[in-house]
Amino acid sequence: MLKYFFKFSLILILSSLILFTLHLGFLVFIESPLWGHYILPSYLFNLLTALFFYTALAYASIKEETQMGWFFLLFSGLKFLLFFALVYPLFNADGVLQRQEFITFFVPYVSCLFIVIRHLIKFLNPSS
Repeated sequence: MLKYFFKFSLILILSSLILFTLHLGFLVFIESPLWGHYILPSYLFNLLTALFFYTALAYASIKEETQMGWFFLLFSGLKFLLFFALVYPLFNADGVLQRQEFITFFVPYVSCLFIVIRHLIKFLNPSS
């Protein structure tokens, strides 16, 4: 299990750094403020929750493999609750959720989700 976790962590962190750099490069290209719209908290939130939930799901799969679907739904719900408790108030402080704020959160969310799902599949079914 440790082997899968380290490989997953390395891939997640490197891909998040690459995506973060590309995102900053795009912001430079469109002449938008680099550190506006809470880009760093968005990436950190998604990176940390992905690391935590992958670890929890991998551990849960050892104990209750038949319940993995329910655990995944539970952790997805917890991630949404954490988002609405911690990150959404930052975005909604001015009363308006701008498109750039949405993209700033959604891009790392989708990339982390894709990586988590892909590595959970590999972890649960090593032959794939």
